[in-house]
Amino acid sequence: LTAIEPLSLAIERFPHQAKFYAARAVLLARTGQGDAAKRDIQVALELPASAIVNYQIASALLLNEPTAEEQLLAMGLLKQTLQQQPELA
Repeated sequence: LTAIEPLSLAIERFPHQAKFYAARAVLLARTGQGDAAKRDIQVALELPASAIVNYQIASALLLNEPTAEEQLLAMGLLKQTLQQQPELA
């Protein structure tokens, strides 16, 4: 059982929770599964998300050979995260 499998089960059970897509996107990006990570990132971006989830989305974007547009999106998410939770700096 890999760490990705429990997140996939959580997504099946709670498909409207951005935190599960974001966490799985980070793991997918870290394991070289960039296309799958980008799919999860897209879903996570469409759902309501906390500052921590936005941080995870930004991390997944930056781990995944980002385009210039994705880099800007990640930086915007990080800025928003730090504005919401400055203690994370």
